[in-house]
Amino acid sequence: MEQALLTRAQLKDRAKDALEGNYKKIIPVIFLTGLMTLAIQLTVEFFASFFFSLILIGSDLATSGMSPDQLVVLLQNTTYLEEYMPVYSIIDYVIQAIVSAFTSVFNVGITFMCLNIACGRTVQMTDLFYGFRAQFRKSLGISAVFVVASQLYLIPTQLIQSYAQQLQTQTNTDSAQILFALCLLLIGAAVYLPIGLAISQSYMLLLDVPERNVSDILRLSIRIMRGHKMHLFLLELSFLPLMFLGFLSFGIGNLWIMPYRNVVYAFFFLNLMRSQASY
Repeated sequence: MEQALLTRAQLKDRAKDALEGNYKKIIPVIFLTGLMTLAIQLTVEFFASFFFSLILIGSDLATSGMSPDQLVVLLQNTTYLEEYMPVYSIIDYVIQAIVSAFTSVFNVGITFMCLNIACGRTVQMTDLFYGFRAQFRKSLGISAVFVVASQLYLIPTQLIQSYAQQLQTQTNTDSAQILFALCLLLIGAAVYLPIGLAISQSYMLLLDVPERNVSDILRLSIRIMRGHKMHLFLLELSFLPLMFLGFLSFGIGNLWIMPYRNVVYAFFFLNLMRSQASY
């Protein structure tokens, strides 16, 4: 028989107690993670754009018979590369998804640190790279699943952003298109939320049962979250005021908010495991 889960207030109180004396260890990790993730994304974006342009220019030099000077003039005075933008957008989208899956492996290290904090163990900065030095393939596999699942929500969001940009430049934008994008957003959220909540414990389970493969871990997360998704959803909603404060502080407040949230989630996982007879 399952035991009752701790309330949101109880989980947060335990996280606050566990984080006393540990903020100075985990805040630099959160900052470093954001910095490295941004650096990797910008570097990949730069090289992808550079090599794509290089390939196009090299192809035209070889087939058109133009001299390099003539091509430079063409690039400066026409919309030469605009016709290739749809192709580049698709390539860039795929590349960024791959990069996102790779950088998400850092989440394994952050989860490892937060579980250790919740269990009263010592943490160190090198724990951030735990997902890269141990269980890398499984960490990458689970991260890829999260990235793919997130596209159910992100693609409609990007469509809405695209239509918003059209509104700024056009006065005759079809309102039906915007309504359609909003419907896609709602549908995407309705599909993504249950999936995201169901697989939400995958990183935790990777650390708890590392001998299992990715598909087993995902199925196990789905199993243990049955009947508990609403509890986690309401727990996540309870952080909205803090997230708003983090936004007002230009992201600086997130250095304290993110560790707090993650340790709360660690206590949620531990409590969820203890509440069930077996898994």
